[in-house]
Amino acid sequence: MSVNDAKSSQSVYPVIIHKSLEKDDISTILQQQCKVRFSDTTVPYTCIFPMSGIAFMIVALRDSLMAWPPDSTVSVHSQLSGRIEELLKIHRHSFIIALAALHGDHEHAALMALQQRFFSKKLNILIAHNAQECIAHMSVIAKVHTFTISNIERFNTKNETIPKFR
Repeated sequence: MSVNDAKSSQSVYPVIIHKSLEKDDISTILQQQCKVRFSDTTVPYTCIFPMSGIAFMIVALRDSLMAWPPDSTVSVHSQLSGRIEELLKIHRHSFIIALAALHGDHEHAALMALQQRFFSKKLNILIAHNAQECIAHMSVIAKVHTFTISNIERFNTKNETIPKFR
């Protein structure tokens, strides 16, 4: 098998990215790895992997709080809370990727505020330092939750039902 055959046999995963990330490093890297579509109807700052049914929201920790640096009354920005609530309503499997170059005391306070605000919700929070780590998190989780065509064909030939992750 040649290199070209190997590349053509690999699956190209579709990704829907909100227009707010269009000029970001995240979309540039994803365009090299996936088939990317931009949309302005999705929740801002989100990347959706339709084949796996998973949505990721990229949150810059500096923009997540009402005041930066955080003081004694740490509270999540109301616009961010609204976007996260909307994400949770629309997508069953939602992940927040908290993006910060360094994770010091201020960033930990922001993460704590996010966790406390959405403690009773089914929300997964991941931490990333840069766009490449962000893409690595998204790729691994999306691939784990995606059924390949060979798995679907195997279940169809055995007359079994496909197990649901959702």
